[in-house]
Amino acid sequence: MESFAIAASQINWNGGQRITLTPGDTATCTTLRLGQIYGIFIYNSAGSDNNATVNVVWSKSQPPARITVPGTTANAGLASLGFVPGTDTQTISVSLPSNSGIARVELWLGSTSMPTNKSGLNNNQLQANGEQYPFNKYNRYYSAPPSKWMKFDHY
Repeated sequence: MESFAIAASQINWNGGQRITLTPGDTATCTTLRLGQIYGIFIYNSAGSDNNATVNVVWSKSQPPARITVPGTTANAGLASLGFVPGTDTQTISVSLPSNSGIARVELWLGSTSMPTNKSGLNNNQLQANGEQYPFNKYNRYYSAPPSKWMKFDHY
């Protein structure tokens, strides 16, 4: 029987961009800003019913957090979301263990300043018009309401 080595890679994730991890891969972002909260959006793109578990390291004094990402038959499944406070760290690493079989996950960082690299995401302005908008798996909405004084009536 032949054996195959899995080529693990270290991915620079400083832009928070959408990336794909395969077994053995680790993505690291070293540019988190103090005071922000970061969402790690994770989608299982293996196209099977098998769940995937990623390890999230955000502190040398804490064990890695494990996030389970549900399987996605026909590429139509649920995503998982993990939160990391920027008050605790400036660095975060996400890895998919090398013994993860056929697992494959896509992930990106979200915050008020991330991702700075928006490749692979649909960046859409959210209109303040009360309408509902679809939230497809690679949509990112943003809104910057005008800055002005508001008058409130007192009752």
